[in-house]
Amino acid sequence: MRFRRVFFRWYTCAAALALALPLLAVTAASAGSSAGAAPPSPAALNALPLFMPVTVAASAQTDTTHRFGEAHVAVNPTNPNNLVATYNQDGYTFSCVTAAQSDPTSPCVLYTAKLAGAPFLQFPEPQADFVTGVNTPGPPKSSTCGVFVSDDRGVTWKHVTDVLPGSPAAHPELKDQGDCTVAAGPDGSFYIGFDDLNWNDPNDALPTCGIGIDKSGDGGMTWTGAVLSGTGCDGPKVTTDLSDGRVYEASTSPLGSRASADPTQGFATTPTDRYLVSSTDGVTWTTPEPYGGFDGTTFHAAVGGLGQPVSNMSAANGTLAVAFVSNNSGACNFFVGTANPCLVFQRTTDAGASWSRHSVPGAVSTLRGNFVLAADPSAPGHYTLAGTNSSNQFVAYQTSDYGMTWSGPGATVVDPNSFSKFHAWMAYSPTGVLGLTWSARTTSGNSTPYNIYAAISFDGGATWVSGSPFQVGASAAPSAVTPFMPASDDYSNITLRDDAAFVTWSAWPSNGGDRAGYFSAIRFFDYDFAGFLPPINNDGSSVFNAGRTIPVKFQLSVKGHNVFWASAALTIDHNANPVGTFRYDPTSQQYIFNASTKGLSAGTHTFTVTLDDGTTHSVNVTLI
Repeated sequence: MRFRRVFFRWYTCAAALALALPLLAVTAASAGSSAGAAPPSPAALNALPLFMPVTVAASAQTDTTHRFGEAHVAVNPTNPNNLVATYNQDGYTFSCVTAAQSDPTSPCVLYTAKLAGAPFLQFPEPQADFVTGVNTPGPPKSSTCGVFVSDDRGVTWKHVTDVLPGSPAAHPELKDQGDCTVAAGPDGSFYIGFDDLNWNDPNDALPTCGIGIDKSGDGGMTWTGAVLSGTGCDGPKVTTDLSDGRVYEASTSPLGSRASADPTQGFATTPTDRYLVSSTDGVTWTTPEPYGGFDGTTFHAAVGGLGQPVSNMSAANGTLAVAFVSNNSGACNFFVGTANPCLVFQRTTDAGASWSRHSVPGAVSTLRGNFVLAADPSAPGHYTLAGTNSSNQFVAYQTSDYGMTWSGPGATVVDPNSFSKFHAWMAYSPTGVLGLTWSARTTSGNSTPYNIYAAISFDGGATWVSGSPFQVGASAAPSAVTPFMPASDDYSNITLRDDAAFVTWSAWPSNGGDRAGYFSAIRFFDYDFAGFLPPINNDGSSVFNAGRTIPVKFQLSVKGHNVFWASAALTIDHNANPVGTFRYDPTSQQYIFNASTKGLSAGTHTFTVTLDDGTTHSVNVTLI
């Protein structure tokens, strides 16, 4: 949720009682000045040539009507060139705030909102969010999830629409979205999860809401329409298990009218906790189950009303897992049978109906914050849990037996900043490579510059590639401090495929504009080129009649996984201009180009394949 998150959590604790422009297609060179430093290229890791920081949500350059934050990205496993990124698209911009000082019709004029059911909890809210009771009610979806699609691995982006996702058909009163996240299923479907909010009237604010889920079956270009997942509005996250296609969503709030959007229900019909649901189609969802549970008389929550440290959830091999810290003696005894504090790792194979829990004993005294968890799809039972230590740097623990035993901490991954770290996220690739991202302030304070980092590990976090993180971006301090200036930016994201890590974040540009969304990626594996296939011999002994067409064929893989998404071009005799590009044949799992030799003289000629990982592969053929 946006700036009212803390007020809503106070309530739940007591209750527990655009300009819609196409995306700017920015090259690496033009993006560097606004997005910060490009990733370094150490010998052990080749940065993708075109995957430098680029502007995704271009408010800093072209869109004065939106401020972007809370970045998330997913990769289509059936076409890894297809990415979908989501950003909160907020209208509370510098220009809007300035206009509100003299214009009572400005959407950014602040009203005092009284939370429905708890009018003693009051907080400021822009009038654009309300549908009645203000001078100028906002239009539907004045704050939305911005959806962005790339079909070239993030080199260019399309802004699909600024009114998607939206209200479920039965709940047109849910007009405001926030906390947008995205995940991709094994069939290439994308799922967006978001707070779907009814701000109603300032004197009866947020009487109903829920978590909306929308689905796309065409690479993110169109969406089928939102449904409610059944969990409570605040902080939803979606993830998928690529082994079985199950989609998971979890959010933090008691169940009731702020989960079902049903005004006849009470505001809190269950204890406050984080609740989990799952689906096989993104439409029908299981009954919400809490992370915590009852000991017979007392409910022990994994997440309290003000939020205890809790990791992102991660799913692989039919199991979803999460980790959290509890400082309550009764809760620690219930969860893992230890004294407090305790760090709990728990997993479920039935969407939270039952949990298997284990303590992470060494980590509880080492990890102080920024908890992140990742499940390794390449090795069932293997998980990495990371966080910041007493030196405010990241270290990791790992288990290979579903949390029963743990090793660590591994090597510390050190960035040069000793100030606050935030927006941590971690994930594994299908090939078992671990990626971690975070932001780090370069000076003290909450409205100060920060850098964005990513780190790569080939051994689950025991060590880190090059021994240090890669700076993928940088943020200036905002040009002015306004009410809710840091709002709508609670997380960044990293996701990985077989050969590359993709990072999204939001940052304030140095030109004084509003916060924009950014993207970068790091290649950690080159393709394995298996050699040229018949009729060409790899030893250069091939002889063909001049003028004939020669099929040039090869296969690519990464760590034994077939590569079907690469781009490849053929040149002859080191000519700068390619004679053509290869197509991929899914039946034979080969890249094929039929090379004409018309016009080539008799004798030896060099055929060179150039791949999009920057490598080249050559073979000689003789024409007679």
